[in-house]
Amino acid sequence: MPEDVIIKLTPRSRTVIINPGATTINLISGGNLGYLQATYTAGSPIGSFQVLALVDGLLYPASTDNLIHANSVLGIALTEGVANQQITVITSGIITNAAWNWADDQPLFLGLNGEILAIPSFERGFMIQIGNAPSPNQVLVDLDVATLL
Repeated sequence: MPEDVIIKLTPRSRTVIINPGATTINLISGGNLGYLQATYTAGSPIGSFQVLALVDGLLYPASTDNLIHANSVLGIALTEGVANQQITVITSGIITNAAWNWADDQPLFLGLNGEILAIPSFERGFMIQIGNAPSPNQVLVDLDVATLL
């Protein structure tokens, strides 16, 4: 099995691990709004802005009630698609969605089925902070380590 590629990007200089199964990996920078995106194959239907897990080389909506996802959360979908389509994922950095309305600097967590939550759930499997909201319509993707519940 090939080794992971390690790239430093986030403002806190956290290490981002990119699985070599990605079909493309791009580092996009523009002032303070840089991000790392990668393209993978969907294993099931994926919606834009869902948190995703990479399992056996395929993307699925991540869910805190699935312990397999605890160490497989990859980032947030930038594109949508169905099984076997290529999906672009923001694995680190800022992603913008005009429909979001977060409080500034709000910590953000994974919920069920790829949902992003402002308050973590302590009821299921694991908890993971996926980043924070630098502004109401942005998420800074900065994955933390999952905590088993």
